[in-house]
Amino acid sequence: MRDPLAHLLTWTTYGTWLSGDARGSFAKSGKFVEPDPRRTRVAKARMTESPVRLTPEMRTLCDATIRRVAEHRGWTLLATAVRSNHVHVVIRVDRAPAQAIADLKAWCTRDLKAACDAARRQWWTERGSVRHLFDEQAVDDAVRYVLEAQDRKDRDR
Repeated sequence: MRDPLAHLLTWTTYGTWLSGDARGSFAKSGKFVEPDPRRTRVAKARMTESPVRLTPEMRTLCDATIRRVAEHRGWTLLATAVRSNHVHVVIRVDRAPAQAIADLKAWCTRDLKAACDAARRQWWTERGSVRHLFDEQAVDDAVRYVLEAQDRKDRDR
């Protein structure tokens, strides 16, 4: 199987998309979890901090951090969209995309703690989503989705 040309990476902020959520969610195994209010109540009860909603200033900070990490690592950043409750990145990386997510989240966490709330421990949900992009059309579609479709959803302004 050939290597992907790029990846669409997505992760959510802490507490804003719980297991069993009405939108559905994904288990650690990657399997889709149907909406389940009981499961959501359990997940909410396990939370150790309040949910994170990124302010416009926090979003700008994370966007700048993602750009800085990509440049530092020599990755090709094709698109980024930092929303109030999730982040999308289309990127070409030289490592496992899950590790790239971990790196980006770690750097964003460090900068958010320094600028906003040094005491907060949880900024992001565990892991994230990786979509492999195997051809230029898939890359173009992902970039368009990240740069344009987020505002058309009319869910997160």
